[in-house]
Amino acid sequence: GGHGIVGNVVTSVVAAGAADSAHTTASVSAGTAGIATTIIVQARDTYGNARTSGGDTVTASVSGANSASATVTDNHNGAYTALYTPTVAGLDRVDIRLGGFGISGNTFASVVGAGASDAGHTTAGVAGGTASLPTTIVVQARDAFGNQRTSGGDTVTVAVSGANSATPTVTDNHNGTYAANYTPTAAGSDHADIRLGGFG
Repeated sequence: GGHGIVGNVVTSVVAAGAADSAHTTASVSAGTAGIATTIIVQARDTYGNARTSGGDTVTASVSGANSASATVTDNHNGAYTALYTPTVAGLDRVDIRLGGFGISGNTFASVVGAGASDAGHTTAGVAGGTASLPTTIVVQARDAFGNQRTSGGDTVTVAVSGANSATPTVTDNHNGTYAANYTPTAAGSDHADIRLGGFG
């Protein structure tokens, strides 16, 4: 057998190689209208090793329900953060590129949901009524961008005045719509004061 030489155990730190678009990864979160959607890109080398330094050219372009060029920030640790703020509910496609080439898994999908309900954009429909027959008022909650809400939970009130007076109970349909029924007894014009969260 041989004898080891002095310092025969040497430690060598191996860094990740140059960034490779085919192995670079990203996570794209679901979005909400009016709130920035965050995209995290992790630069990786040809062997999939995460890079620990920045300096790469990363772009993210959005198409679909929304169109935007995301603002990309180099975190100087191999990761990049891209942000864009959607305003339209629907499906977005995010094209992420490193050095001009699509990364692994490109393109990415982001499902954008409606933002918080906004009284100024919420709509209502009231059918013409007939004395002694129920009249239905349907309210569609919408966000500040006019996107239809698809879940319930809002406080909606209806007060009827004019030829008839009523404060009908409002039913939450749990799909962004609310219904109120009242039965007029007098012919004439009725006015419905519809409020969402106290605002009309």
